[in-house]
Amino acid sequence: MSEKRRSNSWGKRIKRALSRAWRRFVNLFDDLRAAPINWFWAIVRFVGVQLSKWRRSPSFRSFFLGLPAALVMILVGYLTVITWYSPRSSLVDRYNLRAQQAIAAGDTRYAKLCLERLVQIRGEDPNTLLQLAELYANEDNPRRVAALMQRIAPLDRATIPEAHLWQARNLLAKRQLTPDEVKVVEQQLANVLTLRRFDPAARSLLGQVYSQTGRDAEALEMYQGIVDRSPGDSLRLAEVAARLGKSAVARTSGEEALGGYQAILDRQRDSWSARQDVVRSLIFLERFVDSLQVLRETPAEVDRDLLRGALASVYGTWTLVLKQQNAPVQRQIDIIEKTLRADPGSTLALDSIASLLQQADDAELIKIRAILNRMLVVGQSTPLVHLCLGTDAILRDDFDAGIKHLRLAYQSDANLVVAANNLAWALMQTQPPKLTEALQLVDSVVERQPELAAVRETRGQVLLRLGKVDEAIAELEYALRELPTSVVTRESLITAYRLAGMDAVAAEHELILKHINDQK
Repeated sequence: MSEKRRSNSWGKRIKRALSRAWRRFVNLFDDLRAAPINWFWAIVRFVGVQLSKWRRSPSFRSFFLGLPAALVMILVGYLTVITWYSPRSSLVDRYNLRAQQAIAAGDTRYAKLCLERLVQIRGEDPNTLLQLAELYANEDNPRRVAALMQRIAPLDRATIPEAHLWQARNLLAKRQLTPDEVKVVEQQLANVLTLRRFDPAARSLLGQVYSQTGRDAEALEMYQGIVDRSPGDSLRLAEVAARLGKSAVARTSGEEALGGYQAILDRQRDSWSARQDVVRSLIFLERFVDSLQVLRETPAEVDRDLLRGALASVYGTWTLVLKQQNAPVQRQIDIIEKTLRADPGSTLALDSIASLLQQADDAELIKIRAILNRMLVVGQSTPLVHLCLGTDAILRDDFDAGIKHLRLAYQSDANLVVAANNLAWALMQTQPPKLTEALQLVDSVVERQPELAAVRETRGQVLLRLGKVDEAIAELEYALRELPTSVVTRESLITAYRLAGMDAVAAEHELILKHINDQK
């Protein structure tokens, strides 16, 4: 029995020894792929220790642990000799091939090891560093990415276009850039154009930056320099040209964008984004009936809220165009009503109502009020009528009457956030201002629909009046992302920055505001 137990004990020892040896062997071989020569010396030392133990106290365990290590040492020695005498270009090609294979296979760890080794062999090659930065970016390691990109794409000189483009896109991924970040993006894209004058991606991004900062003339030049424009760039060119009064360029570019987007929709009939792009092009070309028809063909599985928002955009823009064309007042009100039915929080509807009431002459105002009062008497669209009458009263500085109508509008339809927004603004104008009530009102709306930029802008105004500068800045910055050309929003933000002691940022926004005003 004792011999059997002794035999089992030896069997367990051998099994454990084999397991430990195998784990060590696997770990050594894994690291061997990255730096063979370093591990060669580590294994030499390990074998030396085992031989020393064998000489002092011969045992099967010491021999067995030393045997696989010795085999690995021989293998590593062979690889080291081959590596030592291999041409440098051959090593570079080998590591580069292994890195690309690892990237294709999704083996990020091994790819990074090979690329890091490439950097050691041939120095700071920009393409290698760019691949490393992309791998670290996928792992959400911003510090390492920033360090690498600083070496690859410095601001003061042009290196490789892809690196400068990567830096610019990475910054533009943020919804709101600081003025300093805008300068960095512009310089990175300028570096790309130094290397490739007509690079379409760089020109497109730079055109968008110019457009968002009120420099339409420079944006137009960038877009026109793109040889093979995408539908998106064609539409952006059309919008810029329209703002600059170049109607022929705007019409041609708009038709070009529509043709490109329509071809995409024909291939992807179920794509909501492709359908939206076609609708945006049709809206720009003022083909509103066609826009509505495209939206009516939307597949049933598309979210209804998305569809209502798109319908509101069509109706809202249609209303503005009708006003410019001096269309009959009843027709304009009819389209405003459809806008608010599709999207109760439509800022376009608010602008349309304000424009309709503010720009009409006395005879038209009498006609508008008569229509509204008649609608009120017969009970048609009562919340909308109170909204219009309340807005009209505010424009006449009759805040008491305006507040009454707007309260009735909001109480009749809590989804009519335009009424809530106007009511909050009116409460700020009373003497004394009812700021607490105004804040409670916009808070209730923001809690339900935080994405509404106009309401966030009003909330920022209220907070600024209450002296809550930091909170006001956050709200106004959010609103500015959606309303980049709004003079009132930017002026309020400049005031908030000054109160917060951020004079440099305020000065940058003042320059942007000057550009916007110069374009008008």
